[in-house]
Amino acid sequence: MYKLISFLLLVFVLQNLLAQTNKDKDIEQIKAARKASNEAIQKHDLAGIAHPMIEDMVCIFGNGHTYIGKDSTISILKQRFDTMPDLVFVRNPFVIRISNNDTLAWEKGTWKGFRTDRKIRSSSGGNYAAMWCKRNGVWKTRSELFVALTSNYPF
Repeated sequence: MYKLISFLLLVFVLQNLLAQTNKDKDIEQIKAARKASNEAIQKHDLAGIAHPMIEDMVCIFGNGHTYIGKDSTISILKQRFDTMPDLVFVRNPFVIRISNNDTLAWEKGTWKGFRTDRKIRSSSGGNYAAMWCKRNGVWKTRSELFVALTSNYPF
């Protein structure tokens, strides 16, 4: 009986260690996707920005405007980049949590939008949250909510 209990305890511990290792890998995948997305925004690379989004993603910008669908979100970003070629957004995640069934993730952090032209002093920033979903083993953005807490321009 002692051997059976010891064996079951060992299996339980190993299972938990493996699960944590997988969650750590998932978190690293999301961090890498966020980094690539930030880099795409800096380059105004619309295809790179769209890459991690699912087709029906929902994005609520810092000014409260809501965009449903990847195409809608990319379209408004294109308009903003066309009218403000020096506009940049950066998201800095500080928490990423993976669901117990490894299909959803929650990310929260801070964001900042600003113009790089030093003659134009406008910026916005605040907190954001993102929901990620795993599709065919790849993490994709399902929704993002940005709240502008500091702003002298409503990006």
